Amino acid sequence: MDIDYEFWKFWIAVLNFVGTVVLAAYIFVTSRSRVNTSSIKSIETEFLAKHSDIVQKHDEIKDRVIRMEERLPKDQKEDLVLIHNRLNKLSDEQHTLSGEFKQTSEAVKRIHDYLITKGH
Repeated sequence: MDIDYEFWKFWIAVLNFVGTVVLAAYIFVTSRSRVNTSSIKSIETEFLAKHSDIVQKHDEIKDRVIRMEERLPKDQKEDLVLIHNRLNKLSDEQHTLSGEFKQTSEAVKRIHDYLITKGH
């Protein structure tokens, strides 16, 4: 049994080529990921350096809200949800009324202008 070296040489070359392409793609993707990660970290560092007071206040407020929610009994939490929903509904209704009053005001102005110009 003779070994066909040309046959195996060809398939080893194909495998070598495919492996090189896969390795190149992997290196490209990981290097882009590394560049993006370092860029994001530098932006975060720059932001935190410039706005550390905002971040600190945000963390303080978040902690206060969490502590307040933890202290509330369950029935009061449900009451707060109901109050929040009612306030949202009232805000929507107030917005609607505001629009209707603007329309009414415009209609009254037109009627007033018509009555004034009709007489002259």
